[in-house]
Formats: sequence, structure tokens, C-alpha cells
Amino acid sequence: MKKIAVFIFTLIFTFSAIMVNAATPDFLYRNYNNYTATGSMTLTFDSSDDLVKLLEEIEMPEEINNYVDLKALFKSLLSQNSTMKVQVDVSEDYTEAEIAVTTDTQQKIIPNNNLNVDITAKTGMWIKMDLNNQIFNVIYSEPTLNKYMVVELFDIIPDEEAKIEILTMLKSIFNKEYIDSVTKFSADIFAKYAEIKVSGSKCTVKIDNEALISIMNETMSYVMNGFMPEMQEEMMSMEFPSFEGLQILGDKGITYTYSLLSGRPISAEINADISIDISKIYTLYTGREWEFNTPGLLNFTLQQEQKYSNYGKTKVEFPGLTEENSFNIKDMIPEYQPDDEEYEPYPYYYACGYGVENLPVIDGEIYVPLRQTLVSAYENTVVIGYDNGIITATCDYFPGFKELKLTVDSTTVYLDGQGYEIDKVYAENGTTFVSSKTFEELFGWEFIYASYDMISNSFSAISSSSFSIS
Repeated sequence: MKKIAVFIFTLIFTFSAIMVNAATPDFLYRNYNNYTATGSMTLTFDSSDDLVKLLEEIEMPEEINNYVDLKALFKSLLSQNSTMKVQVDVSEDYTEAEIAVTTDTQQKIIPNNNLNVDITAKTGMWIKMDLNNQIFNVIYSEPTLNKYMVVELFDIIPDEEAKIEILTMLKSIFNKEYIDSVTKFSADIFAKYAEIKVSGSKCTVKIDNEALISIMNETMSYVMNGFMPEMQEEMMSMEFPSFEGLQILGDKGITYTYSLLSGRPISAEINADISIDISKIYTLYTGREWEFNTPGLLNFTLQQEQKYSNYGKTKVEFPGLTEENSFNIKDMIPEYQPDDEEYEPYPYYYACGYGVENLPVIDGEIYVPLRQTLVSAYENTVVIGYDNGIITATCDYFPGFKELKLTVDSTTVYLDGQGYEIDKVYAENGTTFVSSKTFEELFGWEFIYASYDMISNSFSAISSSSFSIS
């Protein structure tokens, strides 16, 4: 999962650097701390036919076609139109910043001939940062929220030591020397691999798949050798394959056309031929060959227009917050009590089982791995033993009991010797599973979600243990 995460991060960093920095050679090396950007984007999915063929090869039940037009559904789900507005006001030393990003997205979802669903979704994020005064506040607005959600970072960090650690990390990233070095790196790498042409006030930047892969490989090396210092030791201990051989762009690649005035961009047009070969990504990250006859190509067409204005004059607009239209996330977090003798540091707010080969579903109930979930919540304070078929887990932080005993294929669990009925305990390939409902009933946790990672061929389950665990 960490390899996948770094792959995604490298993609994001790569495309972000292209869109922010690519233009004339001089423009490559400039940072703009105050400006407004507005734009529109159209993303079209072009591979719905092949995706349906792949699902048929995986033996998708034919009965689905009685209810859903899969080709129309996938094309509409993976295509969208959106508009965006960005306002940026950052101090010269980068310790203070106000940033606003708002988007409006329109989609027409087509499940079948008898149902069309028009969706308009609005999202927003507003950031106010002042590291000299320990301020890092974010306001969120998104389709899943009825109100603005306010996150005041330094107000929800539990103790002063943790605040100092996070402040140190933020200051290591948000400083002029560091950001200038990142800008120089991205400028150098795109000047090296992209085809850049300047004619009067126009600048065209073209990147094909080979150039993008080279950029991503060098970016990965940069990431692992100091781009994120606090993660460097852990990342260097992992082996990451080269991106060589991957296909992400089609024959037309990406073309950026900038219009410049006084050395600054005033508009940009972006056209991208995206053709992601998931069969090669699958092989790269799992070591297994693609086992299907259908090509694993996901083709998209991206068209984007942007305008830049108000350089040095932008004043970031924040939403007006009231008790009626907003809530603060800190009001939903249990109060931290470091000096209270009764305060218990375990379990963590969340417990999880990541990367397991299977999450059994029995009688409609999802089963989760017992050991991995307990260790996730209680770390080394829980001791788990196995003797003659009996599994024992002991921990001083269990809720209302200290010892749990159960047996595979049994429907009885013993808490400090007292028996309780639960769903049948299940074992598979040496892993013991209990139903998510068992954790909810015994520990008071709440199951949040389970997911399947197609690339790593593994399952994950998350629970909340402050309210309930996943």
C-alpha cells in the first residue's frame, strides 16, 4: 500500500509541477505568491466498451444488464465538467498564507435508458496559516457536508510536545529556501525532458509518455532523498520499482499553451491524451502477469482552460461562518486528559486491518482479522496467545474486562471467564476472523467501511474505536 501511495504522490507532484511552473525558461524558475486563477475543465472517459469487456471476462453476472447499461454508466461516471477558482496570498517567507479553492462540478449519470441523473456538486477549501503564531486552520465544504467544517489544527493537537513536532515539520516545508529548491528541481526536470517552444507571447510545452516516465522516475528519487525529510528513513528502507515501461499518456501526450504578459501567464490551454495501461501497473506492483485477454487501457480526454489575474492584488475571500452554518471538528473529539490518572491512551481512535488476502462475508456479515485489528487499536499493550486451539488476548485497556478467550468454529467468547454468545469464529489460511458485529458488541466500536485494492489484490477494514472501530 505504501508503494501505491508513493506512486500516486509522485503522479500528483509531477502534474502539479507541470501546471504551475511550465512556460518560458525564465518563467520556470519563478514563484507567484499572490494571484487569482479561474478555469474550466472537461474530462471524458473513452474506454467504457473495453471496461465492460473486461468485466465480462471476469465473469460478471449477465443479469446486471437487465438493470444497468454499463457502457453508459461508466462513461457518465468517469466523465465530468467543472469550473474552479483559486485565490492565493502567501508571504515572501511562506510562513503566512491565505488560500481559497472552490469548484463546481456537473455530471449526468446514466444508469440505463429510463434513468438520467443530473448532479451538481460544489466543493471548497479555505486555508489560513500563520506558523509564527501556531495557526493552521482549514474550512471545508463538500457534497457530503451540510455545513462548513472547521479544522483548527493546533487546537485539536493534544499536547505541547506534539504541537512542537508538527510545527517543526510545517516550518521545514513552508520556508523560502525549501520551496525555492523544489521550484528549481521541477523547473530543471521539465526543461530537461519537455519540449518547450516560445514564440512572441506564446509558450507551448509538450510532454509525451517517455518524457513523463523520465520525469516521474527522477521525481521519485527526489522524493526518497529528502523531499519529505520526516519520512526519508522509512521510505529508504522500501524498494520501489522504476516506472520504466508504464503507459500513462496516449500518442498525443500533454500540450500546454500559455499566453504571457510581462513574463507572467495570463491564460493557459491544456489538452491531455491520457491512456493508463492498468495491466502494466498491475504487473509492476504485484509481480504477477496480467491474466486477462482484454487490454487494461483506461483512455481519457482532458481539456482545460485557465485565466490568471490580480497578481499582487488578490484578497482571499473566506466564507462568513456562523453557529448555524458551520461546525468545528474539535467539538466532536473526546477531550484529551493527559494529567488525569483515569485517562487511558488506548484504544486509538481508529483500528484497522490492511492488506489482508481476504475479508470473509458470512451470512451477510463482514469478518475482520482478530489479531491485526486488536494490535492496530492497542499496539503492544495487548498480548495474544494460542494454546490447544484456544486464542487468548489480554490487555489492561479492554473495556470492562482484561482477558478475552475464544475458539475457532465456536460461537462463545469468554470475557474474564464469563461466556457470551457471538457470531461463529472463523479461520482461513492461519488467520482468525471474527465478525465486525462482534467488535461492535464487545468493544463498543463502530464498523466504518471495508474496501478491496485491485492492484495489490488485498482487502482493508476500518473502524472507529472512539465511537466504534472499523
